[in-house]
Parts: sequence; C-alpha cells; structure tokens
Amino acid sequence: MLKKISFLILILSLNLWGEPLKEIRLEESVISTEDFETNVRDTPSNISIITKDEIETTGAKDLVDALRNVPGLLVKEYAGGDIRFDLRGQNPMYANKNIIVTVDGIPLNAIGGGASSSYSISQIPMETIEKIEVIPNSGGVLYGSGAIGGIINIITKSAKQELNYGSLSMKIGSNNLYEENLDYGTMIGDKFLTSVGITQYNSKAFRDDEDIEKLNTRFLGKYLLEDGEIEFKYNYSKGSKDLGTTIPYYMDNKEVINLNKRKYEYNDFQGKYRKEINENIEFLLSANYLHNDSSPYDKKLGKYKTNIYKERKEYIRSQFKVKYLTDSHIILGGDLSYHTDSESTADRGTLESKKDNYGLFVLNKINYNKFQFTQGIRRDFTNYDFYYKKLTGVIPADKWYQKDNKKFNNTSIELAVNYLYSETGSAYLSYAQAFRTPDVSEIGTFQGEPESQTTNTIELGIKEYINDTYLSASVYYTKSNNYLYSKIPLDPDEWDKSVTANIGKVNKIGAELYMEHYFDKLTVRGGVTYLHHEIKSNDITNGKELPSVPNWKLTLGTTYNFTPNFSVGADALYHGSIYNLDYLKYLDTSVLPSTGPESNLSKYEEKVKSYITLDIFSSYRINDNLLLTARIDNVFDEQYARYVGAWGWSPLGDEYVIQQKLPAPGRVYTVSIKYSF
Repeated sequence: MLKKISFLILILSLNLWGEPLKEIRLEESVISTEDFETNVRDTPSNISIITKDEIETTGAKDLVDALRNVPGLLVKEYAGGDIRFDLRGQNPMYANKNIIVTVDGIPLNAIGGGASSSYSISQIPMETIEKIEVIPNSGGVLYGSGAIGGIINIITKSAKQELNYGSLSMKIGSNNLYEENLDYGTMIGDKFLTSVGITQYNSKAFRDDEDIEKLNTRFLGKYLLEDGEIEFKYNYSKGSKDLGTTIPYYMDNKEVINLNKRKYEYNDFQGKYRKEINENIEFLLSANYLHNDSSPYDKKLGKYKTNIYKERKEYIRSQFKVKYLTDSHIILGGDLSYHTDSESTADRGTLESKKDNYGLFVLNKINYNKFQFTQGIRRDFTNYDFYYKKLTGVIPADKWYQKDNKKFNNTSIELAVNYLYSETGSAYLSYAQAFRTPDVSEIGTFQGEPESQTTNTIELGIKEYINDTYLSASVYYTKSNNYLYSKIPLDPDEWDKSVTANIGKVNKIGAELYMEHYFDKLTVRGGVTYLHHEIKSNDITNGKELPSVPNWKLTLGTTYNFTPNFSVGADALYHGSIYNLDYLKYLDTSVLPSTGPESNLSKYEEKVKSYITLDIFSSYRINDNLLLTARIDNVFDEQYARYVGAWGWSPLGDEYVIQQKLPAPGRVYTVSIKYSF
C-alpha cells in the first residue's frame, strides 16, 4: 500500500509553470433541471458536468471512466456488462431504479426502471456524447418516480449547420478490444440538418471465454423553424454477451464456472418539437418509443430462445415556459408513459405486465435582487396490470401466474433558495420530496403489500470560483420511508428472480466536497464524499447499514499540459469498505437450517475491504483534425470485485452460503485515434 501511495504522489507532483488552463464551471450551461437551459451558478444543487473535451482528453472508454471523479456518485459495470449509477447511496446493484437517467432529457428508467434502462445506457457510444450532467437531489417534479437520488442527463451531439463534417475513430486495447466509429453530417438546403453514424464494438472481456459484441447505428434529423426546431433521432442497437457469472470468493478473478449468454436488439425513437411562441412563452414537446427484445441461451436446446423477453416503453411530455416580471418564469407541464414487460414461457404462454402513468407538474422560479426562489410540485397517478411470478416462500402458491391490479398516487415537491452573494459565488438551501413506485418487473415479485418509497431531503451547499480555484460543497440529510430494496431469493432454483420489499425507514447524512485548482499548465482536482446511512426497521435490521454502499469515496487527480496540444494526467480513487450485497437476509438465521451443509456459514463475511485504483492517460492533438489518446486503467492491477454477495449454494454445488463475487478487470490498456473533418 505504501508503494502505491508513493507512486501516486509522484505522478500527481508535477511542476506548476506555463500558460493558464481555466474553466469557470459556474457558467457552464445546464439543461436537466428544467429541460430549458440555465447554468451551474443558478442551479441549487451540487451539480457536476463532464464535457466532451474531458471525455476525449482522458481517453474515457466508457461512462465508468468518464464519471469516476463526480462526488457522491459511484459508477460500476455489473453482471451482463450493464453500467449502473449509484448517486448518494442507493445501493449500486439496484440504484438505476432510484435515480433518473435521461438521454437528451428523455428518461430511460423513470417510466419503468426495468432491465432496458441499464442495457440502453451501455449501448451509448462515447463518441456521440456532448456532455453529461449529474444533479443530485433533483428531478422529482420534472420526471416523477425514481428521482430519489437525482438526475443523470447524457446529452448527445446535435446536428451542425455545416455542409460536410464528421469523424472517424478507432480504439484498441486489452482483452482484444476493438471499436470503430464513423459519423457524418450535412445540410440539405438551409433548414434541414442531418447526421448518421455507426459504432462496432468487439471484446473478449477479461475473464476466460467471455465475449461481447455490440453494433449501434443512428440517424438524426433536425428541421430549423423561424423560432424553434423539430428534431428526430433513431438508434438501433443489437449485440450478444457471453459473460461469466459470480464465482466463489476464493477463486481467481479470471476463472469462469458458468457463462451467461444473451443476445438483444433495441429500437429507440425520439422526437422533439421546440417553439418560441413569443418573447415570453416557449413550448417544448418530447416523445420516445423504445422496444427491446432479449433472448437468453438455452444450454439444453443448444440455441437461443426466441424473443422470450420483450419490453416496450412509450413516453410523451409537453411543457410551457412563461416568463414574467424580471428574469422570473414558471413552467407548466405534464407527461404520459406506458411500459410493458413480457416473458414467454413454455407452459403458460406469454405473460405481460403493464404500468401506466401520468403526471402534472408546476415549477416556478422567482428572481429578486440576489435571491432566486424555486418552488415545484408534481402529482403522479400510476396503474399496474400484472402477473404474479412463481416465487417460493415469497408469493403465495395460489397467486402464481394470477393477474392483479395496483394503483398508486404520489406527490413530489421541490423548494429552494439560491443566494448569489458575489460575482462568482452562490449558496443555496433546498428541500425535496421524491418518491419511487415499483417498476413493472418488480411488482410481480413483491414480498408483502407494496408501498411507494418516499424520500425527504434537506441540503445546504455553496459554489465558488476564487483565486483560480473552483469549489463545490454540500451537506444533506435524507429520510426515507418504505424503502424499496431488492434481494436474491434463498432458493437456488429462483436466483433468476429478484425479490423486492419495503424494508422500513432509512436515514442518511452526507457531505460532498469537490475542488479544482488551476495553476499555469497544471490542473489539480480532488473530491471527498462521506455518507452515514442507517436502516431504521425491525429488530433484526435496525441500525444496520445499506449493503454495497461505502461510507467514504475519495478522489485525487491532475492534468498537465506540456503544450496546448499535449497533456498527461492521472486519477486515483479510494472506495471505502462495504457490507456485501446480501448480508441483510442472513441476519435472520431462523430462515436457515440449523443442521446439515445449509448451516455452514464459516466462509461468509459481512464486510468487503476497501481498495484504491489509479488510472493514467495522455492525449496528443497532432493538428486540428487528428487526435491520439492512450489510457491505462487500474495501473496497480488491484484485485477487487464489482460486487460481493452470498448466494446460497456455490456454482460448484458443494457448499452453502459461500461468499460470491463478480470480479472487476485488472490492469487495462487502451489507445485510440480520431480523425475529424
């Protein structure tokens, strides 16, 4: 450990002279909070923004790399290669259901929260991203269910008013990684802008016999109006994944016992219409249709099953922004969503569960002298028509495969005051009430009578740019009722299903600090995240921490510009210790047999150790058209797991409640070349 820390200090200790590298982050634009443009200084939240230049110069190969330094956020790649975000301690294995993930303002998971959200995120090529906005403690009024942690908005590149432009890039790396991207755009006349693109990705992953293939094709068309625009986007993705499942904790990280093989196909359509009706009124209409077919591999038949899982999402939102007084405005809007999740079975045919939702919201912002006051409220109405799944010990046998209906009505509230105390600084106090209803895949495996999770958060923060230093800090208190928690069943025959339940109250106290200091050629950055989290429930879990959520996350990084075109950098991450994913269900030993192999808990540990990783990167812009990047992730080849749990019988079938892990990659090299025209 001391050698690692010494090497880390050496890399981060570079000289401090040369031309200035400054980026006043307070003035960066923000879209996610209102779906209309504002900026960081005017946003009452501890917001983080990652730009396309940062993504390019760091050589980020995926969203895990791009968002590593964001305070309060953990980004991990989980089983199946799916990228998941944990914002402010939602339990990263299931956190995508507790934050709003959007692409260009269209929610991927708010309307359903099912499997397609994390799969769809994994399909977004890094070359298409313009910037990423991360806004904690926000989104409940604008989007509704799922905004417990906040919003992550991935903004993709738009069509340009240029006759011929585009890029061609190639990336190669460890584990036979090969990725190629081609994008081309043009104008037709002076009103219609269009672009097309294709990304091909192949990798053997890092474990034995693993293989990943992805293909993404895309089309964008934009028609310019006199006071607005009409935009249409279509993304088609398909691929296959042969990825190893969890293994006993003592096994080598590269070993695989079972391969989870799956193929999938996505069709994603987005449309937007924006119109400035007059100088005081702006209208925005957004719509989305997504269809996903997913087929697992049947080992007995020796082939893929035919469209066994189907998921469809339809979403539409309209809103008006009305300006009044001096720099004040009100946003009035509503949305409708429809989500279906179906599974084809040999004995029961196709079982389809549905979730319908509509919501109405008002968001008002008043500017008075140096103060900005925000008030928002949303009312949601949700209806489920679903089938109960066969789940021993969770769903009563008389309900298996039976149809049922549930309804929920919920309210979101946002209140904030933002004080612009100087030309470069602001301080804010905010309150948010958010909620989450079960997604369509959870409702049929719910343990007990489902209730909506409600969360109340009070936050105090400050943002400042002073003496070449950008500072953002916040403290917050969160109280959740009817906390929704997913867990793996004890019965090994039902590990393909997750059980969802309300586990009671959860309280959190958190603090986040992020700083960037700009010397002449050097930028030094660092972040500290602390989170105390405690379950307030029954006698068994009362006072326990949430699984897989660390108390500490620390980041330290630097970027040094030798010339305006050549830079090197490094980022270190400390991930604190956690409780394993499944430790809560083993607290109640009464559910386990007292004799026989099932009673052997000798190889089970609740706590997972902390770890440190270091990534280094370099970029060289040969000219205005050609960019070279190189990156090494996990320089020290740290051996850690993406998650750790205890899943009953081991895959070898000889031990019970043995510690299981999904290993993380070791040292990974990538290099890329990009030509833009």
